[in-house]
Amino acid sequence: MSSSAPIDTATIAFRRVLAESSAGEQARVDALVLLSQRKLFAATWPGPAQMARTLTNSDGQTAHPLFTGMDSLEATATRFGWRDPDGSLQFRELSAREVLKHALSRSVHFVVLDIGTDYSVEFSREELEPLMSLQASTTAANAALL
Repeated sequence: MSSSAPIDTATIAFRRVLAESSAGEQARVDALVLLSQRKLFAATWPGPAQMARTLTNSDGQTAHPLFTGMDSLEATATRFGWRDPDGSLQFRELSAREVLKHALSRSVHFVVLDIGTDYSVEFSREELEPLMSLQASTTAANAALL
């Protein structure tokens, strides 16, 4: 079951930013700020709760694989055997802020965007926490003004 929908220009541009995030600290910050404004896709475990899948490395560290588009989600789902027996795929589309807050609350060590692609990038918990704290305080300050 493959998606034939074209990839929008905003996603293409964001993937370029991800690919360039290895150029240095500022490039990573830029990628994180853009990430926080996007919608992402997460493969979910089968069942009514639709909990997002996680991966665990040999050191016992967990990662939350997230995807910028259905094309990268579907390719990874096939590669990792995440499809149901009928070929369908359980997933959710979420705001990045929502899924990043969830990842931090579940104590994941990393968030990996578009795993297995040439523009894949991994952000550590330590990189995500300041961004989410800043956004939470900005949201609270804006709410106080209303």
